[in-house]
Amino acid sequence: MLDEILAKNPKGLILDLRDNGGGYLETAVAILSNFVEKDKTLVVTKEKNPLLNRSYFSYGNTNKPLPIVVLINENSASASEITAGALADYNLAILVGQKSY
Repeated sequence: MLDEILAKNPKGLILDLRDNGGGYLETAVAILSNFVEKDKTLVVTKEKNPLLNRSYFSYGNTNKPLPIVVLINENSASASEITAGALADYNLAILVGQKSY
């Protein structure tokens, strides 16, 4: 779906993550990989057992830079927070709304 949107050469994107309780971490990484430069750290998970710690990296951005606005609220959590946070951390998006979960 994102490929279809980007094929239409939009002037920007609005990503509405309000009331999104999360999802799969791998999905967040896949979405972020459309925008974040290759091999950049997206998220690090830390477990009680350090052998289970894991880092996730961007597969590589093949899209031209676009202005992105991410809408969040107090019900944005988990993978949606990771998506919003990584886009903001890499100065790829502006976050708008209320503080997330």
